[in-house]
Formats: sequence, C-alpha cells, structure tokens
Amino acid sequence: MKRFIFSLQSILSIKESQKSICEIHLHETRVKMQAAINTLDSVKESLYKSQMRLNQSISINYLVQREKYTNKLNAQVKSIGNTIGMIQEELEIKLNNLKEIAREIKKLEKHREKEYSLWTEEADREEQKTLDEISLRSTGFSVILN
Repeated sequence: MKRFIFSLQSILSIKESQKSICEIHLHETRVKMQAAINTLDSVKESLYKSQMRLNQSISINYLVQREKYTNKLNAQVKSIGNTIGMIQEELEIKLNNLKEIAREIKKLEKHREKEYSLWTEEADREEQKTLDEISLRSTGFSVILN
C-alpha cells in the first residue's frame, strides 16, 4: 500500500512558515508598542514633575525655561501619541494578516483531512478486495481438493 501524500502539503508548509513569521512580527510590534507606552509614561511623569516644581525665588528666566521645557514635553507627548497610533494601526494590520493566514491553514488542514479520509476509504476497499480474492482462491482450492 502506498503511503498518503497530501497534494497541497507544500502550500500548507509555506502558510505555516508565513504564520510563524507573522507571529514574530506581531510580537516585535507589540514590544515596540510597549516601549512607546513606557516612553509616553516617562515623559508624562517628567511633565507632571516639572509642573509641580516651584522654587521660593522664581525668576523670569526660570519661568521662560520652564515654559520651554513644558512645551517640549507636550510636543513629545503629542509625537509619541501619534507614534502609538501608527503602531496600533500596524498591529491591527499584522493581527488581521495572522488571522487570515490561520484561516487559510485551517482550510488546508480540513482539505488534508478529507483527502486522508478518502485515501483510507480507498485503502480499505483495496484491502477488502485483496482479502476477497484470497478468500475466493482458498475456497476455490478447497473445492478442487474435495
């Protein structure tokens, strides 16, 4: 009996490789997202601390420098917020790609299961046919001997 060979195995293997690569890219994007969130938290904390600091002797120079620093931090918050938005979009795209590949793999696996069940049915039929032939031959010999 010949062994089972799935006709679309190469495509299934490629899809499984693509899925692995997608999972790696998704993980990298999630790490990038977490880093951006951590940076945003750090900048917000610096902004909060700068707004809470007040000296006894406040000079105009200090207020100007503080205003520049606060504006710089607010610009960073806005920039990081935009970056997080772009990373979220990228994350959604990669997640959708991963879902699509997983669906394709599932379809191919179902197709493989159908092909395998047809192959086993055919193998069972061939085996039964062989057994029937053996049975007929052995009964034929026993009839001839009697």
